[in-house]
Amino acid sequence: MQQTVTDLLAILGDQALPKNQKQDRVSTLTRQHLDFQTLGRMTLGGSWRDLTEPQRNEFIKQFTDHLLGIYLPLVTEYAGQQVSVGDDHAESNGDHTAVTTVTDHKGSGGSLRQVASIACRLRRSNAGWKVIDLSVEGISVAVVFRAQFQPVVLSSGIDVLIERLRQKNAQVGREEARDKE
Repeated sequence: MQQTVTDLLAILGDQALPKNQKQDRVSTLTRQHLDFQTLGRMTLGGSWRDLTEPQRNEFIKQFTDHLLGIYLPLVTEYAGQQVSVGDDHAESNGDHTAVTTVTDHKGSGGSLRQVASIACRLRRSNAGWKVIDLSVEGISVAVVFRAQFQPVVLSSGIDVLIERLRQKNAQVGREEARDKE
């Protein structure tokens, strides 16, 4: 976990990298260390088992693109905040949770203030430890998206949710292209 944070901060702190290259590198790093399949399954909860394999694959693709579309633009907000990884603790099912703390200098006095606390739930896979969920200030990403997605799935079905994600992702793509012009 510490190495991933170190790698992330090196990318974000590199003033020579243009914004789009930072986003590409952060995207690559995120894809290496976040288990989007498990996060997507947790997000859909019980609805996951009712999906066909093609629906699962398309949902994970669109969900991954949606998450990256939301969070990658935040890399431009990085302004030297410090991130420290605390001790991890074992969960009952073999997962581990590591808490990272983001601090920033406050005002001209330079005292540190905590900006955020992020708990990363990790699960061992064949490729090593992967993040399966993040909780920012105690609020799980999987739970937040489940609250948004479940009503759509229950009332209109998974195909409607996938189409809405596809449309949102296309909109983000158009906005990114416009920003590059």
